[in-house]
Amino acid sequence: MLALLSALACVAPKPSAAADTPCDTPTQTQVVVVSKMTFTRRVDGVSKGFDLDNHVSDTNDAEGCFQEDLVDPNGKPGIDSTFSAFLPVLEASEGAALEGLLQDAIDAGRVLVLFELEDVDDAANDTCVNLDVLGGVGTPRLGTDGTLLSGQTFDVDTSLPESRADGLALTDGVLEAQGLELTIPIQIFEISFGLALHDVAVHIELDALGNATGYLGGGFAVEQIIEILEPRDDIDIKDLAIDLLRTSADLNPDATTGACPDLSVVLEFEATSAFVYEAPPADTGDTSDTGNDTSAGDAAAR
Repeated sequence: MLALLSALACVAPKPSAAADTPCDTPTQTQVVVVSKMTFTRRVDGVSKGFDLDNHVSDTNDAEGCFQEDLVDPNGKPGIDSTFSAFLPVLEASEGAALEGLLQDAIDAGRVLVLFELEDVDDAANDTCVNLDVLGGVGTPRLGTDGTLLSGQTFDVDTSLPESRADGLALTDGVLEAQGLELTIPIQIFEISFGLALHDVAVHIELDALGNATGYLGGGFAVEQIIEILEPRDDIDIKDLAIDLLRTSADLNPDATTGACPDLSVVLEFEATSAFVYEAPPADTGDTSDTGNDTSAGDAAAR
């Protein structure tokens, strides 16, 4: 199934002080850019993730499209992470390069996911923080270990939708949000398009250096992938992939047919500190500095 999300690339929320209510006028922001992203695995029915549909389902449950939910490492039930069941199939087929292609896309700047925390009065504990999820533009600089260097400044990709959650709580460096939207540019069998993840939940853990780790989960429309796979006769597992997609979808059952159009996926990430411009610079014809300004004090950065 799919070299599918190949070149890829916000759950039960933590209680917030004023959910969906903007915090103070944002004067302090903290931004991280995803430097590594992998698909979450399941082990003996356990997976990181979120209860995206607020329902614990099993193989006899029509509301969950007869897909059995998992539990998270802390024993919480109802975890929606159906895509994790496909990973062994992908890794034994032409989809084996999936995560490598994803990492290549991040390193090349084709997939830049930015989390911007506004009104951060305390980087460990703050009762009201706003979160923006942005797409970035720029060619990142890499360190000697091959991963993105910290402190770089990126433009915002205005062609992608910006998603936002207001009034979140930052507790012991951990922030959670839900109901976000995220479109990830991906490549499948040399075909590039934007994969829309909806009802996205995110778990972010900040460290003292301004970096972060975490995971995000959401659902994607299986027919979006099937429309790409069906015309291709050069994909050995095409028929198997299409069948798995349709029979394994587990989110948003149709009120009339009962069929689920969406499939849940969870990804883990590492992120490093970054900056973003308030708005893309005017087109002067000179793009030599795009995405490569690493000055934390740049007046244009926020």
